[in-house]
Amino acid sequence: MPLLWMFVRNQLEESYRPKSIDLVHFIPTLLNYIILLIFYTSLPETEQIQQLINENAGIRQPYLWVNDATVFLQMFIYFFLIFKCLYKTKQRYSDILSSMAQKHIKIMEKLIYVFAILFLSVFIAYAIDPRTDAWLIPILNTLLIAYLTYLCVANNTNAHYVAYHSTFNIETNTYETELQAQKNRLSDNDMAANCERIMRYITTDQHYLNPNFSIWDIATALNMPPALVSQSINGHLKHNFFDVINRLRIDEAKRLFTEGRTKTVSIEGIAKECGFHSRSTFYSAFKKYEGCTPTQWMKKLSV
Repeated sequence: MPLLWMFVRNQLEESYRPKSIDLVHFIPTLLNYIILLIFYTSLPETEQIQQLINENAGIRQPYLWVNDATVFLQMFIYFFLIFKCLYKTKQRYSDILSSMAQKHIKIMEKLIYVFAILFLSVFIAYAIDPRTDAWLIPILNTLLIAYLTYLCVANNTNAHYVAYHSTFNIETNTYETELQAQKNRLSDNDMAANCERIMRYITTDQHYLNPNFSIWDIATALNMPPALVSQSINGHLKHNFFDVINRLRIDEAKRLFTEGRTKTVSIEGIAKECGFHSRSTFYSAFKKYEGCTPTQWMKKLSV
């Protein structure tokens, strides 16, 4: 469990690097192994054989229940920390991450949910009958491998996610520092002026059609801190960055639908032309802003 926790932090927090202090997380597991090793090695050979027979028969000894309780407690603690980290990342940085980065977070979230279900299933089955691990774990491992394969094929992307743009290599805590510094300095007029520059850049040459377009691109082009870009958009337009971008993309899709582009290009093809990575994200965004699916919208158009 500590390794899974460290993996998630490494994927979601660019500044995170394992340190010596992190070895503390492994102390409970290490102590369990030491205690079990001492216990088993102190038994006569005949007793060791009897313990193995008892294990195969599903007879649990009191000291093994302590081990099980430790594992169960770790499972709940670390899954709580993992989901908390995912939630905080989505809440804090939803308006500065590209759609591809957000997609990586969703993939990771699905993966963690699967791990949580598998761990819980094994523990419940093991608590009911310890002998179930002989056949249940191999089956669940097979299902996990199948699901991982599905994720790789369906999303056509690697599992490695970093929460910063390669051009800047700016850590998310730097973003927060900038944002805090700007909060008390921007007037409504300043935000309006910034938004005029920002929207002019976004709409010029239709930069929003780039599926990886992000706040960092605007910051680079306009020589403006990313936090300032975000605060200006949120404060003046009352929407976050990706709400604004996706609204423009949906408007472009509607324009293509109106022109009859679907006669030569599929809906998925139009979605990609408009900057969406997949058909599903396009449909979700379209329904959010228009209240119906693209197919339903086109049917209304033809009436």
